[in-house]
Amino acid sequence: MKLITPSPSYRQEYLDACRETWGHVHSTYILHDPSQYDLWGKTLFQQFENERRGIGLPEGFVPSSTFWLIENDRFLGSGNIRHVLTPALREYGGQIGDFIRLSERGKGYGSALLRLLLSKALEMGIRETLITCEADNERSRRHIESLRERIIAVERALADVEGRRKEVLRYHVRCYATADESNPKTR
Repeated sequence: MKLITPSPSYRQEYLDACRETWGHVHSTYILHDPSQYDLWGKTLFQQFENERRGIGLPEGFVPSSTFWLIENDRFLGSGNIRHVLTPALREYGGQIGDFIRLSERGKGYGSALLRLLLSKALEMGIRETLITCEADNERSRRHIESLRERIIAVERALADVEGRRKEVLRYHVRCYATADESNPKTR
Protein backbone atom coordinates (compact mmCIF):
# COMPACT_ATOMS: atom_id res chain seq x y z
CA MET A 1 0.00 0.00 0.00
CA LYS A 2 1.37 3.42 -0.91
CA LEU A 3 0.37 7.06 -0.91
CA ILE A 4 1.20 8.81 -4.20
CA THR A 5 0.60 12.12 -5.88
CA PRO A 6 -2.16 11.66 -8.47
CA SER A 7 -0.81 9.96 -11.58
CA PRO A 8 -2.27 9.52 -15.08
CA SER A 9 -1.41 5.83 -14.71
CA TYR A 10 -4.40 5.54 -12.36
CA ARG A 11 -6.83 7.85 -14.23
CA GLN A 12 -9.21 5.00 -15.15
CA GLU A 13 -9.03 3.53 -11.64
CA TYR A 14 -9.89 6.95 -10.21
CA LEU A 15 -12.82 7.38 -12.62
CA ASP A 16 -14.08 3.88 -11.72
CA ALA A 17 -13.86 4.77 -8.01
CA CYS A 18 -15.77 8.03 -8.63
CA ARG A 19 -18.51 6.09 -10.46
CA GLU A 20 -18.68 3.51 -7.69
CA THR A 21 -18.64 5.97 -4.80
CA TRP A 22 -20.59 8.99 -6.11
CA GLY A 23 -23.76 9.30 -4.06
CA HIS A 24 -22.23 7.37 -1.16
CA VAL A 25 -20.13 10.15 0.37
CA HIS A 26 -21.15 12.77 2.90
CA SER A 27 -19.41 15.55 0.96
CA THR A 28 -18.32 15.56 -2.66
CA TYR A 29 -15.51 18.08 -2.11
CA ILE A 30 -12.76 15.50 -2.65
CA LEU A 31 -14.52 13.47 -5.33
CA HIS A 32 -15.23 14.32 -8.98
CA ASP A 33 -18.68 13.85 -10.51
CA PRO A 34 -18.22 10.94 -12.94
CA SER A 35 -21.02 12.22 -15.20
CA GLN A 36 -18.88 15.33 -15.80
CA TYR A 37 -15.74 13.42 -16.82
CA ASP A 38 -15.65 15.13 -20.22
CA LEU A 39 -15.19 18.44 -18.36
CA TRP A 40 -12.51 17.41 -15.85
CA GLY A 41 -10.84 14.31 -17.27
CA LYS A 42 -8.32 16.13 -19.45
CA THR A 43 -7.41 18.79 -16.87
CA LEU A 44 -7.49 16.68 -13.70
CA PHE A 45 -3.76 16.53 -13.04
CA GLN A 46 -3.19 20.19 -13.89
CA GLN A 47 -6.05 21.02 -11.51
CA PHE A 48 -4.35 19.08 -8.70
CA GLU A 49 -1.07 20.89 -9.40
CA ASN A 50 -2.80 24.29 -9.49
CA GLU A 51 -4.52 23.53 -6.18
CA ARG A 52 -1.16 22.58 -4.65
CA ARG A 53 0.43 25.82 -5.87
CA GLY A 54 -2.61 27.98 -5.05
CA ILE A 55 -3.21 29.00 -8.68
CA GLY A 56 -6.69 30.03 -9.83
CA LEU A 57 -8.47 28.95 -6.66
CA PRO A 58 -12.09 29.97 -6.14
CA GLU A 59 -12.70 32.59 -3.45
CA GLY A 60 -12.41 31.10 0.03
CA PHE A 61 -10.30 28.14 -1.13
CA VAL A 62 -6.72 27.60 0.07
CA PRO A 63 -3.80 25.70 -1.47
CA SER A 64 -4.08 21.96 -0.91
CA SER A 65 -2.28 18.76 -1.83
CA THR A 66 -4.08 15.64 -3.01
CA PHE A 67 -2.77 12.10 -2.56
CA TRP A 68 -4.05 8.74 -3.76
CA LEU A 69 -3.94 5.47 -1.84
CA ILE A 70 -2.87 2.62 -4.14
CA GLU A 71 -2.44 -1.09 -3.51
CA ASN A 72 -1.59 -3.69 -6.18
CA ASP A 73 -2.25 -1.11 -8.91
CA ARG A 74 -5.76 -0.51 -7.57
CA PHE A 75 -6.98 2.95 -6.55
CA LEU A 76 -8.38 2.60 -3.02
CA GLY A 77 -9.01 6.18 -1.98
CA SER A 78 -7.97 9.80 -1.98
CA GLY A 79 -6.92 12.30 0.65
CA ASN A 80 -6.47 16.04 0.63
CA ILE A 81 -4.41 18.24 2.94
CA ARG A 82 -5.16 21.95 3.05
CA HIS A 83 -1.93 23.87 3.57
CA VAL A 84 -3.52 26.49 5.85
CA LEU A 85 -6.79 27.01 7.70
CA THR A 86 -9.10 30.00 7.27
CA PRO A 87 -11.65 31.00 9.92
CA ALA A 88 -14.35 29.27 7.83
CA LEU A 89 -12.32 26.04 7.62
CA ARG A 90 -11.69 26.21 11.37
CA GLU A 91 -15.46 26.29 11.85
CA TYR A 92 -16.13 23.38 9.50
CA GLY A 93 -14.08 21.68 6.83
CA GLY A 94 -10.79 21.35 8.64
CA GLN A 95 -7.43 20.56 7.15
CA ILE A 96 -7.78 16.96 5.98
CA GLY A 97 -10.48 15.28 3.91
CA ASP A 98 -10.52 11.78 2.46
CA PHE A 99 -12.60 9.02 0.96
CA ILE A 100 -12.26 5.29 0.37
CA ARG A 101 -13.98 3.77 -2.66
CA LEU A 102 -17.23 2.08 -1.73
CA SER A 103 -16.11 -1.52 -2.43
CA GLU A 104 -13.05 -1.15 -0.16
CA ARG A 105 -14.73 0.28 2.93
CA GLY A 106 -14.64 -1.60 6.22
CA LYS A 107 -11.23 -3.16 5.51
CA GLY A 108 -9.02 -0.75 7.48
CA TYR A 109 -7.96 1.32 4.47
CA GLY A 110 -9.60 4.49 5.76
CA SER A 111 -7.64 4.40 9.00
CA ALA A 112 -4.42 3.61 7.13
CA LEU A 113 -5.06 6.47 4.70
CA LEU A 114 -5.72 8.94 7.49
CA ARG A 115 -2.51 7.95 9.29
CA LEU A 116 -0.50 8.25 6.06
CA LEU A 117 -2.02 11.70 5.48
CA LEU A 118 -1.01 12.79 8.99
CA SER A 119 2.54 11.63 8.31
CA LYS A 120 2.49 13.51 4.99
CA ALA A 121 1.18 16.62 6.78
CA LEU A 122 4.14 16.42 9.15
CA GLU A 123 6.50 16.27 6.15
CA MET A 124 4.77 19.45 4.93
CA GLY A 125 5.58 21.18 8.24
CA ILE A 126 2.15 20.78 9.84
CA ARG A 127 2.53 19.60 13.45
CA GLU A 128 -1.14 19.70 14.48
CA THR A 129 -4.16 19.50 12.22
CA LEU A 130 -7.91 19.95 12.45
CA ILE A 131 -10.27 17.28 11.15
CA THR A 132 -14.01 17.91 11.28
CA CYS A 133 -17.20 15.98 10.68
CA GLU A 134 -20.90 16.38 11.28
CA ALA A 135 -21.76 15.02 14.71
CA ASP A 136 -24.42 12.68 13.29
CA ASN A 137 -22.02 11.12 10.74
CA GLU A 138 -21.21 7.95 12.66
CA ARG A 139 -18.89 6.51 9.98
CA SER A 140 -16.74 9.67 9.91
CA ARG A 141 -16.66 9.87 13.70
CA ARG A 142 -15.41 6.28 14.01
CA HIS A 143 -12.92 6.92 11.21
CA ILE A 144 -11.41 9.96 12.94
CA GLU A 145 -11.58 8.43 16.40
CA SER A 146 -9.52 5.48 15.17
CA LEU A 147 -6.58 7.88 15.66
CA ARG A 148 -6.99 7.44 19.42
CA GLU A 149 -3.72 8.63 20.98
CA ARG A 150 -3.14 11.26 18.28
CA ILE A 151 -6.29 13.20 19.25
CA ILE A 152 -5.36 16.18 21.39
CA ALA A 153 -8.84 17.67 21.88
CA VAL A 154 -12.40 17.41 20.57
CA GLU A 155 -14.83 20.33 20.35
CA ARG A 156 -18.57 20.08 19.77
CA ALA A 157 -20.12 23.16 18.14
CA LEU A 158 -22.72 24.50 15.73
CA ALA A 159 -21.44 25.42 12.28
CA ASP A 160 -22.72 26.35 8.83
CA VAL A 161 -22.58 23.16 6.73
CA GLU A 162 -23.62 23.71 3.12
CA GLY A 163 -26.17 26.34 4.13
CA ARG A 164 -27.54 24.57 7.21
CA ARG A 165 -26.67 24.99 10.89
CA LYS A 166 -25.46 21.60 12.07
CA GLU A 167 -23.74 20.18 15.10
CA VAL A 168 -20.14 19.37 14.21
CA LEU A 169 -17.16 17.77 15.88
CA ARG A 170 -13.71 19.33 15.56
CA TYR A 171 -10.79 17.02 16.27
CA HIS A 172 -7.39 18.57 16.97
CA VAL A 173 -4.91 15.90 15.96
CA ARG A 174 -1.14 15.60 16.40
CA CYS A 175 0.82 14.78 13.23
CA TYR A 176 3.74 12.39 13.52
CA ALA A 177 5.32 9.59 11.55
CA THR A 178 5.44 6.03 12.80
CA ALA A 179 7.22 2.86 11.70
CA ASP A 180 4.66 1.45 9.26
CA GLU A 181 1.37 3.33 9.25
CA SER A 182 0.48 1.94 5.83
CA ASN A 183 -0.15 -1.54 7.20
CA PRO A 184 -3.54 -1.74 8.96
CA LYS A 185 -2.29 -4.79 10.85
CA THR A 186 0.47 -2.76 12.61
CA ARG A 187 -1.67 0.15 13.82
